[in-house]
Amino acid sequence: MGSQQQGVGVPSTSPSAPSTSSSSARVGDIFVQAGAAFNTLGELTAQLSSAQKGVGAASAGGGVGAKWSEEEVEMLQRAVSNFAADLANISTRIKGKMVGQIR
Repeated sequence: MGSQQQGVGVPSTSPSAPSTSSSSARVGDIFVQAGAAFNTLGELTAQLSSAQKGVGAASAGGGVGAKWSEEEVEMLQRAVSNFAADLANISTRIKGKMVGQIR
């Protein structure tokens, strides 16, 4: 039991750091994923706006005119709260760093 095994999805903490180009590519991929998440958020916002105006009330999973369940509201609240906390944490940690410092 003396050896440790790297878990799936767990970043390596070994002393050999990845190359700058590799890190830059990873950061680029992260921002692509963030862009996709913001697009999804925009689409949800548009759907809510349309539903408030009575346009296109049908949505996946809920059916026409279905009200949000308490579970769905809580799930949304947790996701947005976690997102805000994570974003604040990231902002605090990388504030003042330059793009050239990505390694």
